Amino acid sequence: EILETSTALWVSPGNQRIAYLRFNDSRTGRYEMQWFGSPEAAYPQRRSVYYPKAGSVGAPISNVTVHVFDVKTTRTAQLARPGPVPEEHYIGAVRWLDADRLLLAWLDRSQTEGCLTVCRLPEATCSLIYNEHRPTGWVELMKQTNSQPLVDPTGNRIFIVLHNSGFRRLAHLRTDSFKVLQWITPAAYDVSDIVHFDRHAGTCTSCHAENRLTHAMLPKCTFTGLLSVAAAASRRSPVPQVSGATTFHSRSFNHSRIPVPSSDQQSPVANCMTCEPLLHPFNVTCDYSLASFSHSGEHFLHECLGPEPFQYFLRHNDYSSNAGTKRLVEAASVNQANSSAGIQAAAAAQTDNRQGACADPLEVNAKLLVPAQLNESHITKYPLLLKVYGGPTAQMVTRRFELGWQHYMGSALHFITASVDGRGTGNRGSDFLFAIKSSFAGVELQDQMDALKALRSLQYVNSSAVALFGWSYGGFLALHMLGHPFNANNSYCSCAVAVASVTDFSYYNSGYTERYLGIKSDKSAEAYRRTNVTQLAANFWNKDLFLVHGTADDNVHYQNTAQLVKALVLENIDFEFMVRG
Repeated sequence: EILETSTALWVSPGNQRIAYLRFNDSRTGRYEMQWFGSPEAAYPQRRSVYYPKAGSVGAPISNVTVHVFDVKTTRTAQLARPGPVPEEHYIGAVRWLDADRLLLAWLDRSQTEGCLTVCRLPEATCSLIYNEHRPTGWVELMKQTNSQPLVDPTGNRIFIVLHNSGFRRLAHLRTDSFKVLQWITPAAYDVSDIVHFDRHAGTCTSCHAENRLTHAMLPKCTFTGLLSVAAAASRRSPVPQVSGATTFHSRSFNHSRIPVPSSDQQSPVANCMTCEPLLHPFNVTCDYSLASFSHSGEHFLHECLGPEPFQYFLRHNDYSSNAGTKRLVEAASVNQANSSAGIQAAAAAQTDNRQGACADPLEVNAKLLVPAQLNESHITKYPLLLKVYGGPTAQMVTRRFELGWQHYMGSALHFITASVDGRGTGNRGSDFLFAIKSSFAGVELQDQMDALKALRSLQYVNSSAVALFGWSYGGFLALHMLGHPFNANNSYCSCAVAVASVTDFSYYNSGYTERYLGIKSDKSAEAYRRTNVTQLAANFWNKDLFLVHGTADDNVHYQNTAQLVKALVLENIDFEFMVRG
């Protein structure tokens, strides 16, 4: 949940040292589940996992410490936590800067305080280089999809993505001083990742997403080196008809020629490397792009992942401001004439991206998959299925190509399927993201309800045949929508499928829940109480509800759905329930 990996061991460059985390769970609560085993076993077993729950008031989380083993001397050193970090804390990330320096990200239990330290070996001394306090949100340090932070091998600095002035921005941070940093990307879009750095090229590249239609492209910024990052821009589209998803592109910034300003209002000029269509003989427009660079930075693999089926191009990277980037070779494609026709015929459902008004003046992004035969001028109406998620930082409405069960619903069963990214989802700036802080089943529930109301009003939607589908957090939201007092007469929806749903966030893990709701206390008790779906049990009397959960789910425990089932039975509510192994 915190490290976003199943391993906690890092080998230094040169293989002379190994950093690792040690976890002491002796005071952490355990969750037990029945394990039915083989058919020959007369009695089921019980298995347990250490699992700190947010609802266990006063229960400690796992105690974690950082150690470094020296292969040559066979000695192990424990690295001390910095002064601002309390005894109950998380290690958010571990990165080797070089063979002798280790970068550590520390978070307090509520994850509203965080800091970065650089530890030097073999001395095992650590110095604080950055700290952050974010009481109205949560601290994100070194949360990356690729390889950020990147290290500048010529100097004592790293390139990192941090929240500033309402967006996730790229900055370079000194590793030999405290909080000496300069912002590189403007306060205009969210940077999602740093792709590449080349000190010889005088350019840096990032990936961002523009909120007109969710896509990702690579910006190119000039440094005293080349840096590639992934970003997400939340600017409005000049074409309202297609503004309703996030696009990803790469941009580059010239840092050696353009001084990096300390003011939040100024920023270097960015040149988009993947915004322009790939012309003859390919004739491709990429609205969702990723990139991987060669070690020299001279070439990059352009992954064109949407809106059409995936295509891959090996391109030459020309750093001069006039020449731009040029396609070199088409490396691979699933969008050649035959395969493209086959995929499109199989899908037989059209994608429609929109923006819809919710809480004034808010607009949320929505994606609709509609049957190919739909004609807005005809009187034919189609059933609607809303696929719900809506959890913090997640994003469903993008221009990335997809082919899944929703396409089957549209092509074979003639359903309209829709997804909505409301407040709390990523790549629309810090305010939009942090709106979910301290309240689940709040603004994100309101946005889903408002969007569903708008979708029901479309003339080609059968408003008497509207259903919801959600998994995990999506199941949590689907249940709150179905049982909402405003939906008492099925004025929004009458049916829902909820799979592995959280029904009370007191049952979910501390690392996730406390990040958003805070540590459970008298102050936050109401926020936790509102997440409990069982208090809505009586509202399901006139609904069609299908629950699914696995008995050995070690993330969202079976306990969640079991408690809801108990409440429904006590209210004499009919429902369907499938238990998975």
